[in-house]
Amino acid sequence: MKEKQKIIVLVPLVILIWGYAIYALIGVSGGDKVETSSKFLIEMPDDLKLSADSFVLVLNYKDPFLKGINYRSSFVSQNEIKQQASSITKPIKKIASSIVWPKLIYKGTIKNKNSNKLIAVLEINGNEALLKEGEEYQSVTLLAVLNDSIYLAFEKEKKYVLK
Repeated sequence: MKEKQKIIVLVPLVILIWGYAIYALIGVSGGDKVETSSKFLIEMPDDLKLSADSFVLVLNYKDPFLKGINYRSSFVSQNEIKQQASSITKPIKKIASSIVWPKLIYKGTIKNKNSNKLIAVLEINGNEALLKEGEEYQSVTLLAVLNDSIYLAFEKEKKYVLK
């Protein structure tokens, strides 16, 4: 009789606990939907002015990577750096290239097991091409295949393209 009394008490208790858990789960998942936005708007004040850094690095400590090498660091002010930089700058001559290269993407290489020759996989203007050294596709000639790049020629101009 004791077993029957325990079952009579415990079964409704288990039903109540599971009912509350399911009710809480439904309440959490089926509640009001909150709209989220992935864009953030940051308003900057109009009177914000950017200024130069107002701190100075003090580099008078021993460098742990230069063990056994005597190295003295000297203090250089920011004004001295600006003066040195302005005296070093030289006009850079830009070489105007009238040749417009096609859109090139170097995708990788394929190695032939028998002959150990490398075949470059290129995308030229959206068309995929497999080229060996010396072959040409859409006026682009493959001159050399290197480990990390290829050497190409196009209308008397040559350049390297990295992976």
